Amino acid sequence: MLKGYMVPRSPLGQASIDPPPPWHYSGDVLAVEFWADPAATTSMLPEGLSPDPSTNGHAFAMFVDWQFTASDDEYLDPARYQYREAFVLIDAERRRRR
Repeated sequence: MLKGYMVPRSPLGQASIDPPPPWHYSGDVLAVEFWADPAATTSMLPEGLSPDPSTNGHAFAMFVDWQFTASDDEYLDPARYQYREAFVLIDAERRRRR
């Protein structure tokens, strides 16, 4: 049986790719706020979500370059502690709840 709250863990809970907390982050973030065609944002939402009609296509694009430390050994394997991600946030509601 798995114990604890960290994910991801192996099926038997014997291994984790994340070191234990505390985690300390720093990074460079670029956020771009924009309004898109509401029909386009609707097509990107998963089932069960609908665009928020009061914001009319409002969204953000985020680009992040992260560096974190947890075990104080990031100098031994810097690539393990650096990553980049990009994502889009769309104003939406679930079953008419924001």
